[in-house]
Amino acid sequence: MKSIFSLLKIIVLRSLLVSLSLVASVLLAHLLGQVDYGRYVYIVALVSFLTIPSSLGLDRFLLREVSIFNTQEQWDYLAGLLRWSNVVSLATSAVLLGIGNALIWGTNLVDDPLRLPLSLGLLYIPLGALRNLKLATMQGLNRVALGFLPDSLIAPLLLIVAIGVTRSVEWLNFWTTDLALTASIGLQLLVVAITLVVGVVILQQLLPQPVREAALKYQPRRWIVTAIPMMFFSVLQIVHGRIDLLMLGSLRSPDSVAIYSAVWQGMRYVSLILLSANSLLAPRIARLHSLGKLAELEQLLVRYARIVLALSAVAVLGLLINSAAYLNLFGANYGSGRTTMMILCVGQLVNAATGSVGVLLNMTGHERSMLVSVSASVLLNIGLNLYLIPKWGIDGAAIATVASLSFINLIKTLWAYRCLGVQVTCLGPILNSRFSE
Repeated sequence: MKSIFSLLKIIVLRSLLVSLSLVASVLLAHLLGQVDYGRYVYIVALVSFLTIPSSLGLDRFLLREVSIFNTQEQWDYLAGLLRWSNVVSLATSAVLLGIGNALIWGTNLVDDPLRLPLSLGLLYIPLGALRNLKLATMQGLNRVALGFLPDSLIAPLLLIVAIGVTRSVEWLNFWTTDLALTASIGLQLLVVAITLVVGVVILQQLLPQPVREAALKYQPRRWIVTAIPMMFFSVLQIVHGRIDLLMLGSLRSPDSVAIYSAVWQGMRYVSLILLSANSLLAPRIARLHSLGKLAELEQLLVRYARIVLALSAVAVLGLLINSAAYLNLFGANYGSGRTTMMILCVGQLVNAATGSVGVLLNMTGHERSMLVSVSASVLLNIGLNLYLIPKWGIDGAAIATVASLSFINLIKTLWAYRCLGVQVTCLGPILNSRFSE
């Protein structure tokens, strides 16, 4: 009962944070109009994706290494790692900025209405990469809540306030002009810059005093060799999660991106249930596995899979019943996304039913299995999107997403049973008897 109560508290908190992001999205959808909102979503998704190669996977690497150096009190290496990661990220971001602007202004790959806002949006790459490094460092110092605070709470609040101010102050009101899309990207950059400053200030207060006074020591070869595989895994995960939106932006019109994004925002209320369970289960999985208590581990995972599935089913039912009212929040033309929502809801239920299998593999040293399964799923996702989006638009993108999501969950479930002998799905005992026959 205590574990369920803890899970519900995390779900409620994440729901509030998602709701803030939803409010900002609805405001932008109304102010920009469907076409420009679709362009805005596409640009933000693209530049967010590019922040991953710009940091070379150092955000994930920092989370682990900062924790180790802090525990072992290796202050000189911790100080050196923080400085080195900033320099590497800025240098890589500068290269990406140069290449990106050369493609935007020197080729015909980008349509004229997108050139200026996309060029401006590329500035998100260094800002976002540096912010992610600061947040990862906070989490590595075991300040997980503070590590999520700037991005999940402060950023959407600032964006809502900025929208309100620009709407109410006459000489700042750009929303009815041709520069609305470009200016909205500028607002997003301002928000990221402010949250970066907030992250820097918070981190300065959290860093142990010896780190600030330590002589810098570096292990660049080991750091880069370890970080780059993490970057590839991060890229694969983002591609798997957002390739549908990016390919819609390339193969269909901006209004399709707008509708799909609105549906995807609603799906976050379902997916956060499993994400919340994963955050609770990760340390318990690591502990039980290290003690060799696999039977207890399996019972824990199956129990949580059933709880997550039940809660997800309730969330899906509520979302589908209110789908028309929800989509109308974005505008009158968003109602065509109801079928897409139904398809994606099926995928979320499959995801919930298979439980925390990805966390299990990661926390028990089977990252290679995760990498293979995610890679296969990404290739399937891209292939299905290329085939289905031209035929069925946003519904085709949803089908591709659900099919690849179901595939990766099946593969991960098989990997977990093969490597650990553990079932993680809501049908755990039943599947155990089937596998043993």
